[in-house]
Amino acid sequence: MRILQFIHDGWLKTQIEDPSARATMVSLRVVFDGIEIARNVSKRSGSPRDFVNVPLQPIAQALAEHWWQWLYEPYRPLDPDAFKARHRFDSVTNGYAFPAVSVCSGGASSLLVAWRPEPSDSYAIEFITPESPVQVAERASTEEQLMQIVEEALARLKGESDAYSELRAAWNRVSESLQDPDELAYCRFAGRLGLDPYDPDVPDLTEFTNALSPTLLDDISDSANIEDLSETVAWVDKEQPRLKNAPTIDISGFGCPPDDSLDKPPYETGMDAARQLRQRYGVEHKRPHDSVAELFGGALSPTRSALWQSGPASIRGLVQRNGDDARIGAIARTARERHMSVCTAGYMAWISNGEDTRATTRGYTREQMAARAFAREMLAPQDYLKAQAPSRGFTSDDIEELAGQLMCPSDIVAWQASNAGIPLWNVPLEPASLAIV
Repeated sequence: MRILQFIHDGWLKTQIEDPSARATMVSLRVVFDGIEIARNVSKRSGSPRDFVNVPLQPIAQALAEHWWQWLYEPYRPLDPDAFKARHRFDSVTNGYAFPAVSVCSGGASSLLVAWRPEPSDSYAIEFITPESPVQVAERASTEEQLMQIVEEALARLKGESDAYSELRAAWNRVSESLQDPDELAYCRFAGRLGLDPYDPDVPDLTEFTNALSPTLLDDISDSANIEDLSETVAWVDKEQPRLKNAPTIDISGFGCPPDDSLDKPPYETGMDAARQLRQRYGVEHKRPHDSVAELFGGALSPTRSALWQSGPASIRGLVQRNGDDARIGAIARTARERHMSVCTAGYMAWISNGEDTRATTRGYTREQMAARAFAREMLAPQDYLKAQAPSRGFTSDDIEELAGQLMCPSDIVAWQASNAGIPLWNVPLEPASLAIV
């Protein structure tokens, strides 16, 4: 099951002085898709076990106080310490040993989960489950698991007035917001930005929620930092009418959008979509540049598609879906950037419904990551690069020459070659890992 589970067999009897910890102490297993994340060994005896003894109360309190940020904020590489405090379980257990497991939003119906063993001299145990790549969890079922932690702690703390009252008050706010559609939408929006919707010092966000369509605002808030949000929303609100003059692509022949299965990472979804689309149009054996031109046509025109040479840092383009047509507005300074932006927007148009306006961004939601992977595979297919590669692999000069032929940013060609297993010589690769923790 692709959910994060917290499993225990009942309450432990303990002589701990803290009454809230004493009341909620459990032997807790943390399981994801059959993997025992909390597996550890005793430093004294060396004996293994699959659980940690930990009170639920501090975990429940942190969930109740930061519910919206924890579950709706996507990964943000800036300010990693603050992000860790909002998303990593071991940061809220009040010194009790707990695996370094983190959860954040993957967008739509998914959550991203990751963990790694972190040695600590203060623990009598050592976690031994190997570090994971970023995993994808089903949102609704995982949220139910986290809600259960809070509800169990509340039931157990009922006789402890201080701890119970504090947790009850925090959880009541969340429960009430879940029942009000308008407040729920506002809380999710605030959470996406890493903000507490109940904090009176948080800026009024209604000016943003009233400016753009919900889907477009979701795309922006999943990628922009709060410091840049006002400028980004204002820019999009001002510039999106220009889409009526943007080039149109016909997506009627694209067929059904690819299935975004949570069993595979988003880059596989994007790459599979690119291969599927080339096969559907019978262009898989053509030169990549020619196949992209055939599929996206006039949207690649330098005089039409690059509506803007610059824009907000988190935005790469806008796309407006209208039935079988999609208008694409790229933010690009060069032809290579324009091709990347158009292909990314083409994927977003493909997966959008009816009449909708979307933004392509630098965000780390599954849709945006899949869109970028789709564009990379359209512009620089891995099989094509393998066929072009000499036995020694590619040098930096080879990469630059290929990038010019493919009309593709050179770093995209380098990463596609690296991911295809082609040796690279003196080719710099910027870090591209999604390291939540």
